Parts: sequence; structure tokens; C-alpha cells
Amino acid sequence: MILLEGDLVVEQSGEPLKGMVSPGDAIGELSILTDKPSPIQYRCQSKCTFAALPSRTATWLHRVDACLEWLAVEGSRCLYRQGDPMCGFFIVLSGRLVALEDAADSAPVPRMPQLRSRAVPSPPGIRVREVLLRGSLCGELDCLRNATYSQTVQASRDTEVCRVSPMLLQLVALEFPRAILHFSSQIGRKPPQSEASASAKYKTTITVVPATADVDINRVCSRLTAALNVLGNAMHITPSTDLFCAAPGVQGAVRNLDEGRLARLLADLEERNRWLVYEAEAPGSKGVTDWTRRCVRQADVILVATNFNGQGRGDVPQTLNEKHVRDAAPLFVTRELLLLHKGVQGKSGKVSKLSSMDDWFVGAAARADSLRPGVTGFVRHHLFAPHRGGGMMRSTRHYLNPRPWASSWHHVRVGHGDSVDWNRCARLLAGKAIGVCFGGGGARGNCHFGVIKAMQELGIPIDIVSGTSFGALAGAMYSMSAPEPSSLPALVKRVMTKQFSARKMMLDLNFPRTAYFTGAYLNSVLKEIFARRRLEDLLIPFACTSTDIVHFEEKVHRDGPLWRVIRASMSLVGFVPPIPHQERREDGKVSTTLLVDGGYVNQYPIEALKDHGAGTVICIVACPDYAPVCTDYGDVVRGGLVSLQRRFGCCRRGSGDPPSQAEIQERLMFLVEAMKESHSSRADLVICPDITNFGLLDFAKFEEISQSGYEAALPELKAWLRQAPEAVHATISADADQAAEKSVNEVEYGSRRGYRSWRTSASQAARRLLTSPRLRSHSAGSNLHLQASDADYEAENEG
Repeated sequence: MILLEGDLVVEQSGEPLKGMVSPGDAIGELSILTDKPSPIQYRCQSKCTFAALPSRTATWLHRVDACLEWLAVEGSRCLYRQGDPMCGFFIVLSGRLVALEDAADSAPVPRMPQLRSRAVPSPPGIRVREVLLRGSLCGELDCLRNATYSQTVQASRDTEVCRVSPMLLQLVALEFPRAILHFSSQIGRKPPQSEASASAKYKTTITVVPATADVDINRVCSRLTAALNVLGNAMHITPSTDLFCAAPGVQGAVRNLDEGRLARLLADLEERNRWLVYEAEAPGSKGVTDWTRRCVRQADVILVATNFNGQGRGDVPQTLNEKHVRDAAPLFVTRELLLLHKGVQGKSGKVSKLSSMDDWFVGAAARADSLRPGVTGFVRHHLFAPHRGGGMMRSTRHYLNPRPWASSWHHVRVGHGDSVDWNRCARLLAGKAIGVCFGGGGARGNCHFGVIKAMQELGIPIDIVSGTSFGALAGAMYSMSAPEPSSLPALVKRVMTKQFSARKMMLDLNFPRTAYFTGAYLNSVLKEIFARRRLEDLLIPFACTSTDIVHFEEKVHRDGPLWRVIRASMSLVGFVPPIPHQERREDGKVSTTLLVDGGYVNQYPIEALKDHGAGTVICIVACPDYAPVCTDYGDVVRGGLVSLQRRFGCCRRGSGDPPSQAEIQERLMFLVEAMKESHSSRADLVICPDITNFGLLDFAKFEEISQSGYEAALPELKAWLRQAPEAVHATISADADQAAEKSVNEVEYGSRRGYRSWRTSASQAARRLLTSPRLRSHSAGSNLHLQASDADYEAENEG
């Protein structure tokens, strides 16, 4: 029976027992299952109302119990394969399954190649059809049709399922025929699930694996759990935690529990918490520990934490734990790198000016400034090294090259005021990050910087950035200046006033066989801005798109030399030539393609943000509404005559001039955008500044354009915040305390002005060194050293 209302007291042999029966609780269930009288008595303390089950329920429950079987499936094991005889359907109780099918039998999927994808790679010829989470069914259609299984179902982590025998369906059909009809209709109405829609939903368990023993793994997991608790309920599980033992009088660490009980307790914790953070162990004397193996099998996401060492050269080899993650991690589990950047402190506990140069982001920026193209940059790099010892600096790619399994990476600065980085990492993992998409538009794209200023004033963090054409340039400049936010206005002013020049652009004119300009001017501008920086070294994740005109596909760039990637995304057809691009395919061969402006395939790369953890997307439109063009100018256009007529005001037609090449190019770029789903429906907020009075090449008016973006964004962002969900407000409040603080780099060096003076002194010292008699006396040895380093220098920095 089920108590509907009232209170019951539990007694046995006339003595009261602890606990009471509340409304909604069932009593006598043990008697129904065993078909024997119960030794427990229930006494009503008030008027009670019950709902009684029929007497034949006991027999029916025994039949149901005989048709059910609980199974534990280890990660990477197949539950059943395509073509196996049908033995019933399955219900996922805990864990996660993936339904696989042959790629040849499935419909073709649109390709979006990128050098490193956050999506979990599938084996050749296999495609993930559906992700089965807790409460999902699999094999039910085959059971109804009484046919062999039509797909392969595999456990991507340790999973517990319940197998329902086909006999149960026959019993239900005999006793309750309408239930079978309802069951069939529910299966028919189940919508097909896309892999992208479930990417953030199924990430419940996060395993943090230390690469080496010097990683403070307990602190890393504690900081990550604290950041996740801002977004939802999260729990930190260590190998010595005692929170699993809920039974009275039972104690013991997690590692001491048997497999069956541990699996049930972990499943119960997943029910009560949104995220579980497993703390793995460093490799011991006997190799990878059993607890680490268990954590890897239990994970939806695997984070490999390693201390970033910027000193030295060459790729960093994998450790034992990383090799286990590479080889023993179940298929279809996301594996990412967590790069920890530690500040160097003096004896007093404070970071001095000299030791703050060891901060990797500052050192990498200074080193990249000295690695400019040409002989001067080469001499500065080899003869005036800013770091002690004068050795090469490692970059992120030296960690990524030996680890092709890492689909993404996170930079976290460990130390005082590191909450901002931890909060950003947690939001990206939870799929609740705030992403900003910068659209293209030439000089009118300077409105992006005004929107960034408005977001900084309101305390809205930017966790990930994407862009196309000039939007890619704006996004890269923001991500590059993220370690020192106050340096962005000065950087924008320097670029727009000194780098972009109409006179220098005219000197780059070319015979228009491929394009009107040679591309040398744009290359020099981008090299002067970004030097030798790379995408994977940016603190804020950044992605941009380009168009591959050889393989007819879209490219999403997340790593590589920054200036080349931006050059590809800004290569407007007809103005600058396509840029060659080399990449290594899955088969190991290197292929060369030609890349042009990404606006021809995707003017607003919003999908790149959502695929990498953005839950809220703000899109900025830098192109005004198009004015109508003249459509009745005839079948022939003589450009010189049209220009003269327009110059002297003697146009014979009053309808206007034919469209210029710039207008035609702009309309072609937005043709694909008009044919696909609108960006306003794909983004959560769209900001459209009033920039109709500015042209594509009005770089000198960057301050006015930026102010237009600021004035348009501030009221729209305030209105959006009033209606934003609680998760967004929690995100802003979590970073509010850290937003006003300056980084150590800004306090010690006064933003990039300090680096500008450093570069000046570096140039003077390099010239003095080159003209000194000591260098001339050792010129032979130096020439040998420089020649030997030249090839390695180009290979290491150009990629």
C-alpha cells in the first residue's frame, strides 16, 4: 500500500522502531515480493488514507523481475554489435553509451575541417549516431520488430544497464495491450539526437590526471570544483574521501570499496550532483595506479594537468599517465590539456621585476616582439635573448605535437588572483562560456573594440572569441592583449594610425593577373602586429575561418602562426592573392591548399564557439544594411567613362552608377549567409552599431567607429543583462572581484609601454654588440653558430 495522507508509526513486537512513514511512502512491499506476512506493524497516529495494490500484483512483480537483468559494462566494451541476435532492449541506469553505425551506410555529413577539433574523433568508417545518457533506451525498435540489432552500441565509460527480455513485452501485450501501443507511439515520436546537442549535456564526470608528480593535483581539483560550484552543484572526489560510506558504522576510503558497491555509490552521486571531479594520482613506482585507471574509465572528460615550462626547446615527451590516457582511455571521451603557468616568487614571497619576466605570457610577448622577420629580428633573437641563459622558449605547440589526442587546451595562471582563469576553464568545460563572434567589414570592424569596452565596463567576461576577415583581426588583437587588458586601446591606436596607410597600400599595386595587390603590404602589417605569435599560445581561446578553394570547404583555425591565419581570413578575392596553406592530413601526408576570405562560407562563425564550450553567444555585425544598387546601366560598362561622368557630374542616366567591385565583393560574401540560417537566430544577442557613414578603408576614423560600437552596445547589453538567466549573472558576479585587479605584469611594467622601452634598449644593445671588437674577433665562430641556427629558427617559428 501507499500512504496518501496521515502519519504512521513503525513497530515490531510491540516496540516502536526509529523512523516514521510519511505521505508518499510505500509499506508492505517486502510482503508483496516474498508473498509472506510482514513482521513489522504500522500504527496510525492520525487519520490516514491509503492506495492499495491488487492482490495479483505479487505474481505480476515476480514475472517482471524474472524478465529484468542488471549488467555492468566496462568502458570501451560493446554492449552488442550490428547483426547480433536480438536478446531484448536496454535501459541506461548510469554512465554513457554511444550508438555507432558504418559511415558508408549513413547520410553524408557536411565537413568542417579544422586542425584540432573538440569533437571526439571516430575510428575510420564509423560514425556516432546517438549518445545514450542515463534513462535512455537502446534496441527497442529491434525488439519490437523481432529482428537482429541494426547498430553497434558501445560503452564510452563504465556503465550500468538493465536488460529487458522480449518476454516482458509479450506479457505486457497479453495483460495490457494499450500499454504496448503507448510504448510504440513514444518510440516513434522520439526526435533524432545530434551529437552537438548532447556535447555539453553528457559531461557529468571530469577526471583530472596529473602528468607528473610535481603537479599539485589536490589544489587543481579544488579550484576547478569551486569554479564549477558557481554554475551548479559539483563534488570533488579524492582517492581517500570517506563521503561514499552512507551506511551507519561503515567507514573506509574509496580505494577500499569493492567494485560493485563503488559503482552504485558513484551512480548515486551522479544523480545528486551536476558534476563530479575525480582526482587521479601521479604514477607510482609500479606505474599507473589502479585508482587512476578507475578514474579514466569513469570520465566523460579527461583533463591532463601539467606544469608549463617555458624554458628549453623541443617537444615535451609524454609521461606514464599521459600514455595511459592515450592508450587506455575509452573511445568517444574528450581529452584535453590543462597547462598550469606558475609565477616565480622571491625569498620575500613577492614577485620582483626580474622574476616577473619569467611569467610565460609576458616573456612570450617580449620574445615574439624580438622575433620579427628580417635580419634585425634574427640578430636580436640570437644575440640578445631576454631570458636568462639565452635559450629558446617553449610554446604550447611543443606540448601539443606529441599529444595529438588532445582536442583542446586551457591556459591557467596559478597564483594570486587566479580565479578568473579557473572560472573561464570551468565555463568552457560546462558548456556555459560567454563567446563573442566578430563579423567582417573592413575598417568598420573597429566598432568591435567599442563593444569590448562596454562589456568590460559591465563586467561581462569574454571566454572565447571567433571572427572572420577584419573580425578575425579584432578578435586576435583582443586575445593577444588579454593578459594585459589595459594595453588594448594603445595597441589599436598604434595599428590603425601607423600600420594601415593608404599611401603604402598604393605602393603595393600589382598587374591584376591574380589580384590588384601583391599581398606584401598586408603581410608586413600582420607580421608587425603579431610577429611570431601562434594561436595556441593565446590566453583567451580564439578561432577564425577561411575558405579552401582547392578542396571546396570551410577551414576553422585554432592553431598555427597567427599572422598567416589572419591573412587567410582577410584574403578578399581580387584584392590580395590567396595564401598557400600546408597541413598534415589524417593519413600523415602533407597537403597544400589555397585559402581566401572566410566570409565566403561563414561570415559569422558562431558554430566554432558553441562547439568549444560557449553557452551564450554575442554576435557583432560590422556591415550596415546595403543600399539598393543600380540595375539598369546596360549590357556594357566602361569604367573610365563612368568615372569621368561621375567626376564632372554629367551622367546621362539618373538612376545611378553601376556597382563597384568592392560592393560586388561585399554582396558575394554575404550570399552564403543569406542562404543559411540567420545569425540572429543562432546567437543569443546581436549588436548592430550604426556605421553607415563609414567606408571599408576609413581606418583613420577608428576612434569614431569604436565610439559608435560603444554607444550601440552599452544599452543593449544592459537590457540583455536584465533578462539574462541566473547562470549569466552568476558568471559575472564570480569574476567581479577579480575584474578590478591588475595583473602582475601591468603593475610591474606598466602595460606594453614598458615593453616598448625594452625593445628600444634591446635594439641599441644588439647594435652595440654587433659593432664591438670582441664580436669581430669571434666572427668566424659566430657565423657558424648563426648558420647552424638559421634552419632550426625558421622551422621552429614558422611551422
